[in-house]
Amino acid sequence: MVLPGQGAIGSWLRALANDNLEQVLKEAITSKPVLGICLGLQSLYEASDEDDGTVCLGVLSGRVRRFSEPAASGARLKVPHMGWKG
Repeated sequence: MVLPGQGAIGSWLRALANDNLEQVLKEAITSKPVLGICLGLQSLYEASDEDDGTVCLGVLSGRVRRFSEPAASGARLKVPHMGWKG
């Protein structure tokens, strides 16, 4: 199963919930190979910093965090454009 990488995580998860598809998706994920691309991968974690904090599907442990400080080496990390405006 391929979870695509287009959109904003908050609105995508709300659409799943509104259509009662969140549980269906979680059940499918437990029984099928999954490829998450960008938002698709992000949605599998417990939470994301996008949209001022979003509770995600919780299939994978962890939280997707925005880079806010330089790396431990002191180098600035270049973040690919993901549509986050803020």
